[in-house]
Amino acid sequence: RASALQAEGPRFESVSAHLLNYLLYILHKVRPVYLRKDTSNGIRKIQLDMPYLAYHKKIRLPKWQWEEGLYLPYKPERANVEFERYFLSEDKIIKEDPNHYFFDFPFRPEQVETVAI
Repeated sequence: RASALQAEGPRFESVSAHLLNYLLYILHKVRPVYLRKDTSNGIRKIQLDMPYLAYHKKIRLPKWQWEEGLYLPYKPERANVEFERYFLSEDKIIKEDPNHYFFDFPFRPEQVETVAI
């Protein structure tokens, strides 16, 4: 009986190590992403719903936060371009529920600028 428990010990450590590595991977991939809006007072930032974005690959934005001029800074595939702006305009709304607008997220996570200025 004691040898059976000892045999399971390293396997438990291995499972917990894999779980820890997986959680660290998720934390690395699910970095905060901010929409921006240029205003006369500076830049207004809105943090996206990251769990929804990571799972569905769609932007879910509460209706009360949406307005014309919101954009997401991203690095395009082309060389020699720092960042471009992906504007969340009315024509890009793909779905709507009573409380949210939904937009496509057509980028790889590493293309999006995540640092809020």
